[in-house]
This record gives sequence, C-alpha cells and structure tokens, in this order.
Amino acid sequence: MRFDKYHLEKLPAPMISPKQSEELTKRVIRMLELQAQLELLGGKKTAESNELVMRINSLDYEIDEKVFDLYGLDDKEKSLIRESTK
Repeated sequence: MRFDKYHLEKLPAPMISPKQSEELTKRVIRMLELQAQLELLGGKKTAESNELVMRINSLDYEIDEKVFDLYGLDDKEKSLIRESTK
C-alpha cells in the first residue's frame, strides 16, 4: 500500500507535548531493543524468548494506550480498534 503526501497530510494528528513524545519514544526504543534480542535467539522457544515476547506485548499495549489517549478515544472505540487489528 502506498500513501502519497496529499493523503498523509489529511490524516488527523494530535498535538503532542514534549513529555508525551519522550514517553512514547522511550517505549518504542525499548520495544525495538527487545525485538532485536528476540531475533538473536533465532526463533528458539525458550523461557527467555517467552519472557521477551511477554515484555514486547506489554510494551505494545502501553504504546497503543498512549496513542489512544492522545486521540481521546473511549473504551468502546479502543475495543473496536483492537478487534479490527487482530
């Protein structure tokens, strides 16, 4: 799927404070670090890989919640989005 500049400019983007940006950035960087660690395990199913997957999923959820809050979504809207992205 390709997006051109015209369509990207039409997407609503909430105003985000430096603090909110920092919080999101830290979580994203941490998730990328954990994913890199998981890749180093080469797909092996171990206690360590299971722990990494749980931590990645937890961070993913936290990031989603922060973004949902930025857009002012209520619980019903959050649930609808979660169900549509499974």
